[in-house]
Amino acid sequence: MTAAFVFYSCCLFRKQREIGKKPFVGSICPTSTTKSTSVVTYRETRSRTRYLCAQLEERLEENLEAFKLELHSRNPSEYPIRAPEWFIRQRNERNKDYVLKPGEIAVRFINTPTGKDIVVAAKPTENLMDVADSVGLKIPRFCETGVCGTCTAELEDLSSVDGRVAIRPCCTDVYLPTGCDEMVVDVFHCRNRSSVFDLEEEVLQSEKRFMRECSTCLGQGTVVCSPCDGTGILQQNETEELCCYCMGRKISLCADCQGKGLVKTEF
Repeated sequence: MTAAFVFYSCCLFRKQREIGKKPFVGSICPTSTTKSTSVVTYRETRSRTRYLCAQLEERLEENLEAFKLELHSRNPSEYPIRAPEWFIRQRNERNKDYVLKPGEIAVRFINTPTGKDIVVAAKPTENLMDVADSVGLKIPRFCETGVCGTCTAELEDLSSVDGRVAIRPCCTDVYLPTGCDEMVVDVFHCRNRSSVFDLEEEVLQSEKRFMRECSTCLGQGTVVCSPCDGTGILQQNETEELCCYCMGRKISLCADCQGKGLVKTEF
């Protein structure tokens, strides 16, 4: 009796499981529908990604414009003067017998190769390297963007603890530092070391006998920028952009003489 009851229960349970099963109606999409759904999802994701990238670029441009406005509208008097008193006193003793026109800033180059200060009247929008070139002061350079650091000079800024900050003239515009009435740039690294060491002077003089004028730049040290053909502007995809090789200066360093204007004579 017990065995019959167990057999009957097992059969009933199996029958209930079979009745509980539902036939396949289409809970899983066909292959074509699955592919179309994947394509739609991919397109939506790509559109969303493009939208987010566009929003990010707009925010970056807005932040850049805000930074530029803040940079140009900053007031030097807002920064505290931290330079030592002896430095300020020595700075105020310089002779300032020049007259400036409205909107001009006096740029003074000190420790020049001649040992004399060079004072130039420039506008705030001018590049410091161009100002130095206009008076015949050749600051060493190997690039046009300040990446190499060859043109590094020191700028007198009274907001600094020692009164000086490092700058790159090739990517620095003319402006008045904190607590200053003129822009003072120390170009001590432009001085000829041979004037200090007699031995080096003799070596350099002997080497000059085997040097000739560079035929590529005709002794100028610079040539017309070839990527932009001296226009300072590159055209890419029907859009005009500032040349990234010369940064709009229309000239570049001569590759044959490395800006020296002289090359060694080959025998």
